Amino acid sequence: MTTAETAWTEAMKYEKRLETAYTTYGAWFFDSRGWGDLPVGTPLEWPVPFQELDARLLPLYNLGGVGLLLVCVLVLPNLVLWNAAALLGPGYAVGAGTSVTLTSSGLGAVPALPVLAALPPVGPRPGWLVALAVVPLVAGAVAGYATVAPRPDGARVGTLRTVLTAGAGSGALAGSAVAVGLLLSGGAIGPGRLGHTGPDVGLAVPLSIVVLAVGGAVGAAAAHYRGRRGADDAASAVPDTPDSTPVD
Repeated sequence: MTTAETAWTEAMKYEKRLETAYTTYGAWFFDSRGWGDLPVGTPLEWPVPFQELDARLLPLYNLGGVGLLLVCVLVLPNLVLWNAAALLGPGYAVGAGTSVTLTSSGLGAVPALPVLAALPPVGPRPGWLVALAVVPLVAGAVAGYATVAPRPDGARVGTLRTVLTAGAGSGALAGSAVAVGLLLSGGAIGPGRLGHTGPDVGLAVPLSIVVLAVGGAVGAAAAHYRGRRGADDAASAVPDTPDSTPVD
């Protein structure tokens, strides 16, 4: 281009940026990417398809390792919740038509983030991983046990029915917190097939509540019978008081 053509092109791009900067910022970014005007070395972090960056010999993120680390840290809570969905059974998706469960993994292309290297390889998974399905049940049991555990003064919550209700309620409460996290953890992480990612909330959300409630009831029952046995042991350990009534 001549100097005049370049100046005219830059003026047109500047005018469009003014029109879209505050209303359609995504258009501003994608236009800049197409024009080859992506900012380099600025605090702005815009993920770009790695094929294009490889062709332009540009780093994956403008701030290099710092920006990439920040993105990975922000994604970690989502990955924890996705794996919770896998422990519950339904699993999660990383793109349309994909699935990751305790028994198998079917993945396609994923974003170029180092943290996603922890995703399992495609194919069947080791059979022993199925044993990890007890983790949510154990978590609920811990919540239930802690709710109705015998107090230091020896006092107990009440009857077995009351104890089971309290334990199941605490487990359901913990499961509800997990359910809210699962609902918030999904969403789009890219265009096209990557617009569908996250857990199968239709199954994972109710399962998180039910499984932890059942575990809470089991833990509460264990605490109830443990406290009852401890009380019986304490009663049997008290020596009999000798009868001091005088004999006629």
